[in-house]
Amino acid sequence: MKRNNKKYIVVPRTEKTMLDGIATSKGKLEFGTKTGVYVDSSVASEIDTHHGEHGSNDVWVCEDERLTWHERNDSMTDGKNAGIHHYTFAGVDMARRGGNDRVKVKIKGGYTYVSREVAEEEGYTIVKVRKHGRNIRTAAN
Repeated sequence: MKRNNKKYIVVPRTEKTMLDGIATSKGKLEFGTKTGVYVDSSVASEIDTHHGEHGSNDVWVCEDERLTWHERNDSMTDGKNAGIHHYTFAGVDMARRGGNDRVKVKIKGGYTYVSREVAEEEGYTIVKVRKHGRNIRTAAN
């Protein structure tokens, strides 16, 4: 007999659900500071019926195929399913770009690579390189 060991993730959609949790037949499911909670298939179907898309729509319920695969295969990897992933719902802050964005600039002794922020602060001329290093153009900033 084959066991049904699929894992589902339950993600709250409202702040009230995040803070108060939801009631299930197996007790109260609380999220705390987590963005999602993993449950088995029986609890997932109940939550989806009462609180998910088929109910009040307070939570999102979905099968986590990667976690299911890892549990079935003793946490091994096949190259595609490399590790348990984390869900993040953060946007990109365009006002403060990362320091890893390197650009080629012209300096007194030739060319060098610095972060875009440093190039803009120091007033260096940024050199734009097309594919394969051909057709070098300079951009006045």
